[in-house]
Amino acid sequence: MESLMSLLELLNSLSPLAVIALLGVVIFILVSGKTSTDKKVDAIRGNDLHDFPVVAANLTQIMEILQRMEVKLVEDLSYVKARLNGGPRA
Repeated sequence: MESLMSLLELLNSLSPLAVIALLGVVIFILVSGKTSTDKKVDAIRGNDLHDFPVVAANLTQIMEILQRMEVKLVEDLSYVKARLNGGPRA
């Protein structure tokens, strides 16, 4: 509260033209900050994902390979489990 009072006393001691100039500077800073943020958002929005179909195809291929590996591991583990349980030799 005391800092607010000291700010008001400082503004009271300034001329009206100085207060107007100070407000103009504050508005300019706010507007320039908003435009720089808009530029960053445009850069993010414009990020081109042209490689996305290639990445999706690669992921599909990786998924197929992992599924084949899973099937092979299940077959091999089933054989090992059968052998440990005294099953017939293949």
